[in-house]
Amino acid sequence: MKADKAAAKRMLMIGGWTDIYRKAHACGLEVTLVQEKSKIKFEDLAYIDELITSELDDPDLLDLFEVRHQKKPYDCVVSFQEMGVLTAALLQEKLNLPGNPLFPVLTTRDKGKMRAFMKENDFPSVPYALVTETADVLEFIDEHQLPVILKPSYGTGSAQIHKITEIPQIAPALAQIKSAYVSGDILVEKYITGTEVSVEGFTWNGRHTMIAVTDKFTTGAPHFVETGHNMPSSLPANIIEEAKRISAALMDLIGHQYGPSHTEIIVAEDGMYVVETHTRVGGDYIFEMVERVYGFDLFTQTFNGFLSGQPNLDNGFTGQAAAIRYLQLPPGKVSVLEGVDALGELPGLVKYQIDVQQGEETKPFTKSMERNGFILAEGSTTKEAVQAIERGWSSLRIEVNQPVTAQHDML
Repeated sequence: MKADKAAAKRMLMIGGWTDIYRKAHACGLEVTLVQEKSKIKFEDLAYIDELITSELDDPDLLDLFEVRHQKKPYDCVVSFQEMGVLTAALLQEKLNLPGNPLFPVLTTRDKGKMRAFMKENDFPSVPYALVTETADVLEFIDEHQLPVILKPSYGTGSAQIHKITEIPQIAPALAQIKSAYVSGDILVEKYITGTEVSVEGFTWNGRHTMIAVTDKFTTGAPHFVETGHNMPSSLPANIIEEAKRISAALMDLIGHQYGPSHTEIIVAEDGMYVVETHTRVGGDYIFEMVERVYGFDLFTQTFNGFLSGQPNLDNGFTGQAAAIRYLQLPPGKVSVLEGVDALGELPGLVKYQIDVQQGEETKPFTKSMERNGFILAEGSTTKEAVQAIERGWSSLRIEVNQPVTAQHDML
């Protein structure tokens, strides 16, 4: 039941999207939203009580909300987006509000800092070093051998990840990272061969509930952009439980207190390695897969926690499975695009988005934001969910006129 507006708690939300605003409104929260103007939709206004248009990481927000808080106090602050979690944590500390503390957010957003913290606390992690020049990378390779991974310490969305298999690849990779990220450290890591999964968790008052383990699929080398996910994981039960145990232990170590978490792990022959972790939901609609497969709404339970002091942590397998796959097109110009509107009528498909248009040029994606679209489906098994996606792809008619050089390369 929606709370009485006169008694509604005031939530300060940094970033988000329509579904989250709708859920906060349905819980009876009075929402003050910080969001970029270009990302506001007309329908959002029905769920927002106050709107501040701004970049999510604008430092002036701290002083602005200090003044506003003195005049009409907020009850909590939250963010579910990578670009907003630090601002939310800074506001939590400055205004002494319920919300995620600063340390776990600072630690997890900087991969180099995260690696150092794990190493200091003897927590299993990937061997790494911070590097600046080719000589630094060569020194690391002398100890750990090729291949290695080069990536920015603050990178997101699989941007600027480089698998290095030969020495001549080092200098161009470093140059590309420095061009894309004018500041920040560069990380070199030992390349670990194994199965990559993510663990989706939820924490309240430092109590951790690990809800799901998700199988991940990527483009592979050199950029490892995610192309899909399956839930529940197909790994053996003992491996799944160990991945959950490691993720919960990591949340304890960093001091995560409130809300969702997303931890990426490689399951290798010699053990499990944490790739990275986040004090937010996983991307690629993993949060929706969690709700469909385990009946746990990560957003609503966060809001319920701030409203009542204790969210409902019950969750269990619904008997359903879910999968998402991203559209991969060859390079060229889209000459035909038909059948998109009919996707919503296909059984099993629950969400889709096609991000190319007829006449548009396509290219192989090197980061998540360059992907061409997706289909999310559910079924009684992951196989059924994937089959529903395949029916969706088959129902589309997409033709790409490839450049002569690209056609020649495929012969």
